[in-house]
Amino acid sequence: MFNNGCKHVFIVGAQKAGTTTIYDWLSQHPSISASVNAKDYPYFSDEEVYRRGREVFNKVHRSVDGKKTLGADANISYRDENIYKLKEEFPLAKVIMIKRNPVDRAFSAYCHAVERGLENRSFDEALDYELKGGRYEQKDSLWADYLKHGDYTKQVQVLRREFSENNVEVVDFEKMINQPAEVFQNLCCFIGVDSSFVPRFNKENSTKGGVRIRFVSQFLHGYSPRYDMVKKFGRIIPFPMRSYIRKCLVKVNRVEGNKPMLSRASREKLEQYYGVK
Repeated sequence: MFNNGCKHVFIVGAQKAGTTTIYDWLSQHPSISASVNAKDYPYFSDEEVYRRGREVFNKVHRSVDGKKTLGADANISYRDENIYKLKEEFPLAKVIMIKRNPVDRAFSAYCHAVERGLENRSFDEALDYELKGGRYEQKDSLWADYLKHGDYTKQVQVLRREFSENNVEVVDFEKMINQPAEVFQNLCCFIGVDSSFVPRFNKENSTKGGVRIRFVSQFLHGYSPRYDMVKKFGRIIPFPMRSYIRKCLVKVNRVEGNKPMLSRASREKLEQYYGVK
């Protein structure tokens, strides 16, 4: 267990619900320490990373005296086990969860996976697979499993049970888009920092729809036959530098492209599954 959990703030989900945008806003605050490498470092959500231990995590999440330390992994809320790990390490942490219309979130996640070169199925095929009980390997479930990632009710229940009502803040995606200043002020009050600070309200990590080179995108996200071999040599480079280089390459490789369209049939399946309109 870390001794300074009360200084830590974690954005735990949901995936494709604005976690990168909220991280960007909060990272600008002078009373918050937030490394670019700490965004989506999957210590709690990826078993392989978790087994490596805390050494790299500690390098990524460096505490600064007098400041709150911000971390974010949009997949923490996805599994109960991830939440339990976070609670064990940071029992006093402040936790932020963002909820988006689950229909829109599911399709946004699918479009993001298509853009990365990770998804070859149609959205309807992916939904049918999951509705029929199809399961994914642990690594694949972090970007796929489109339905389960949107089961917010259960996720929030587990978060509030583990961290208490006072230490969990749930943000509405639509309000974040339409009333960013109010959402930011509320988050500052929740965290315990000056709410008069005004950040640049950028919108981050929106799906563009295309990539310059598909195999480069697959490699950067760990889906290439050569990935494991190169990864061994890459460990010669310190993790913070590797992470920075990777994020720069991902950004440069992304381009505007044609995005998939959500069919009426798929929308109806999602609405029926989630019980929304």
